[in-house]
Amino acid sequence: MAENRFKARQQQRAAAEQERLEQAMGTVLVPTAKQETELLQWHVDKDLKGKFKAYCAVNGLKMKEVMTELVTGYLKDNGAL
Repeated sequence: MAENRFKARQQQRAAAEQERLEQAMGTVLVPTAKQETELLQWHVDKDLKGKFKAYCAVNGLKMKEVMTELVTGYLKDNGAL
């Protein structure tokens, strides 16, 4: 049981280190202050959602962060930000 806790802590540390590296490289949006969030929902094709979810899981990404990055990029590209 102690070995499982050790592995879990080791994985958490590795994930935190990876996030710090991504933030340092500028590949992850870093919130400057605690931002208020709201729920955003829409319907999407079931297969598309499955592929998106699998891609995020395989690449160790959080769907929320990817969607935030996508929406932000879209708004910037279209002059809304």
